[in-house]
Amino acid sequence: MKSVLLFIFFFLAINVSQSVHAQIRRTSFGVKAGVNRASFSENSGERSGSSRWGFQGGVFMKHEFSKFIGLQPELYYSLQGQKTEYPGEENTKVTLHYLNAPILISFNLKNSLAFQFGPQFGFLLSGNEPIESIFKMKESDFNKFDFSICGGVVINVSKHVQLGARLNYGLTDINYVYPFITFYGPGYVSDKPKNDYNRVLQFSLGYSF
Repeated sequence: MKSVLLFIFFFLAINVSQSVHAQIRRTSFGVKAGVNRASFSENSGERSGSSRWGFQGGVFMKHEFSKFIGLQPELYYSLQGQKTEYPGEENTKVTLHYLNAPILISFNLKNSLAFQFGPQFGFLLSGNEPIESIFKMKESDFNKFDFSICGGVVINVSKHVQLGARLNYGLTDINYVYPFITFYGPGYVSDKPKNDYNRVLQFSLGYSF
């Protein structure tokens, strides 16, 4: 009888140990880095803009609830903005430095492929527009918070290495002081709303430990 109880005890202990080990392996941490192709989606017709490239990099955590669904929170730095051309003025480049925190749900179709979707909370670290004119926007002119919806795809190249492509679709007007008027040359103010939203296409390389 004692032998049977001892066998059962060791059997349960081994299974609990394996279960705990499996549970730990379902959560991993990693680092990522890559490039942004950033621009604004703007309703103001007085200026034209084009995308600019910037760096992005940070850390992430992956947790798998099941074989098919997981969660991936991240915290990373992101250089955003756009190249801007004003009428009658020199070209300039809007530079925005963000600390972004997305919370993504992962839908794992295969071991090597996953789709991700979720919200992102962005916090402006600094921003500027280096042009000396009435169009110039200072750091205090930009919204300190940016809310976005993210969607993308991840390819797991190996157990530790992953490639990612993602679109961040901003829903918060980045302008803080001029949300309803747009300057258009000396002495003229347009009544068209100036609503600028971040649009960022990201490509990244990640490594999980």
